[in-house]
Amino acid sequence: MIVLHLINGMVYTRHQSTGEFELQYINHLNELDSITWSNTVKPLQEWNKIYKVSDLQDISTSSPVVTSNWSDIQSYYANGQGYIDKVATNVNINMDQSDLREFDDSYVNIRLIFNQDDYKLTMHIFDSMQFKSLP
Repeated sequence: MIVLHLINGMVYTRHQSTGEFELQYINHLNELDSITWSNTVKPLQEWNKIYKVSDLQDISTSSPVVTSNWSDIQSYYANGQGYIDKVATNVNINMDQSDLREFDDSYVNIRLIFNQDDYKLTMHIFDSMQFKSLP
């Protein structure tokens, strides 16, 4: 069993949330590793380069389920570096499995959180339309 400490995730709607969780890679040679339940660790399985995250349940206690308050997000900034605009709030990570609810909205928001200080993750966005250069 491999725990991916580099990537956390969060799935949420307007009124429901998984809270932040760690992704745990499940090796197909030992699928019994995925039998245990956790509100903070979710199994990640790979088959033919297709990845699947399982056991996503709502652990929210009230709305709103995400917040942008600086007091809640400042721990994600290391030495003034980093960016995150929303984090989970109003969730109970100790909620009993029998109290968990499935997501009932048509669409969910999925966030993957890269949490490694030794690496810098960049995304290069560009416009593919060609413009005439200035003389």
